[in-house]
Amino acid sequence: MKQLMILAAASTLASVLAGCADDSSNLIVDPVDPVDPVDPVPCVVSCTPTPPPPPTSLEDCNPNNPNARFAPINSNVSSVDVGTEGICVNCRVASPVSAFDGNLSTFSAETAGVGVFGTLNLSGRGPRAYETSPTVVRRIGFFVAYPTDSVADVALLSNASAFTVDADGVQVQGPGEQTLDTALSLQLLGLPLLEGQSLAFVSVVTSQPFNGARLDFTPSVGVLAGLNVIEACISR
Repeated sequence: MKQLMILAAASTLASVLAGCADDSSNLIVDPVDPVDPVDPVPCVVSCTPTPPPPPTSLEDCNPNNPNARFAPINSNVSSVDVGTEGICVNCRVASPVSAFDGNLSTFSAETAGVGVFGTLNLSGRGPRAYETSPTVVRRIGFFVAYPTDSVADVALLSNASAFTVDADGVQVQGPGEQTLDTALSLQLLGLPLLEGQSLAFVSVVTSQPFNGARLDFTPSVGVLAGLNVIEACISR
């Protein structure tokens, strides 16, 4: 009798695991190929999912790299917006669409004047939602380059935050907690204009559906600031 009970329990657990693995509702849309969904291997029974680690280089978001763990979100971006909060005199973004064009050789340039008491926003969104849940998490963020020739310039990175937004541009989740300095040579990656700068990925881990991402940049007061945004990328 005890052996029969053990076999029955094992059979029940196997059915639960199989059902979770095969359930079509667990599938999410691949941001690179919307026609071909991918199974993100959701948690079974009860567990806390491990967030995807940040990319280790720009190559990790290269659309031509078959081994890339991230992909540009440009295929789902139909609207790019620039905005400010607070007092942001002489705040501007040059070529904002370059942060959402899927081209790692271009970038948008964010600049702010001295005496700024506000925040500069750059966001891109589209009509299709990226599906996530408490058991299926994803990471989305921005590759940024920043000068490293002074303490004030290095501090710029701590003033950048990533958020997810819905189809109307309203914040869903954020700010992101991870800001990873990957210490790469940008000149070797086809970006000679950014030679001598450091590369970082400012990201947010998501557990709710969203339609795009926003980067907030709050310059330090009394410092002429600049941040170059290369590309918005999402984990596959």
